Amino acid sequence: GNRIRYVLKPPDNSAILRSTLFNIFTDDEKNVTVKGKGYGHGVGLCQWGALHLSSEGKDFKYILSFYFPGTELMELR
Repeated sequence: GNRIRYVLKPPDNSAILRSTLFNIFTDDEKNVTVKGKGYGHGVGLCQWGALHLSSEGKDFKYILSFYFPGTELMELR
């Protein structure tokens, strides 16, 4: 899971991967390159943004509609 971000890092330990959304490439010389694709998991909800909206008093329905416009919440029975 998330611990891989701390294992895959440059030899000088200068940084960790920003997210678990990344690709791994190898070449003929057995070199490995890890390329991150931004922050988060790629689904579309920013945890920090959601926390901020929550701190402003927005409820979960508002937050979900903000990040996933056009979706509908419904109760399943």
